[in-house]
Amino acid sequence: MFHTHRRHLAPQVTAKIVDSRTPSYETEFHAHDEYMVLMPRSGGMVVRVREEQSAFRINAACMALVAPGVEHATAATRPQQQHLALYVDQAFVEDCARRIGGGKGAPSVLPAPPACGVWRMSPSLVHMLRLREELAGVDAEHRDSPRMQATERLIAAECVTTALTTANALPAHRGRDALLIHEILAYLEAHMAEQLTVDDVAAQFLLSRRHFTRLFRERTGHSMIELLNGKRLERAQRLLQDPQTSVMDAALLVGFETPSYFARLYRLKYGHPPSRR
Repeated sequence: MFHTHRRHLAPQVTAKIVDSRTPSYETEFHAHDEYMVLMPRSGGMVVRVREEQSAFRINAACMALVAPGVEHATAATRPQQQHLALYVDQAFVEDCARRIGGGKGAPSVLPAPPACGVWRMSPSLVHMLRLREELAGVDAEHRDSPRMQATERLIAAECVTTALTTANALPAHRGRDALLIHEILAYLEAHMAEQLTVDDVAAQFLLSRRHFTRLFRERTGHSMIELLNGKRLERAQRLLQDPQTSVMDAALLVGFETPSYFARLYRLKYGHPPSRR
């Protein structure tokens, strides 16, 4: 588990980017004193929000925002990863909202980003991140140089502006996990003849193995292999109703590599060996 901090900004610093390349990155539930913007650069990320009891996924084309005080856990979807975590002071966010709302005459109740959300990166943000990468190569020994700080403030302003002025791409939290499980089950149904592993399917949906296995069992009551084999056996039973389909053919068509393993599971499920009857 990677241990993060509650506060990342020093006094008088409004925005800071932390570049993470930690292998097999995963955190426990925690909260920050600042806004956090998560931006994958290589691989995907899973963000779980404790209060909403749900998770969402982002890739390198997206950014996720989590408000101060919101307990969340994050995990990379593959062992080798890189992501940027941008921490932004609340006062800076409020100032951005004030500017968007009309400056000094803005309403006393300012717009604010949601507690969590996902947005596609704007072309301007993509360009700014590339500029930062180039600058990091020049100022590698001067992480807190004025040029780097100014660049990261511009990136923060673009992220906050995007969150305040464009639609959140995140579905209502109550439907996220249900929609995800629906997509996973459809994927298993379509690919059951293949040699699927938990790691492969988790990666397909940008989930860590740990989160995938927990979510799958919570939502279905079964492990992925248990449910997948059950679906395979049901399809094999239908295939065996055709006199032209042998037991071996049925086993291979639904993804069992060995007829003996197929026959053992079939007997356990239906109480008799597979046959064309």
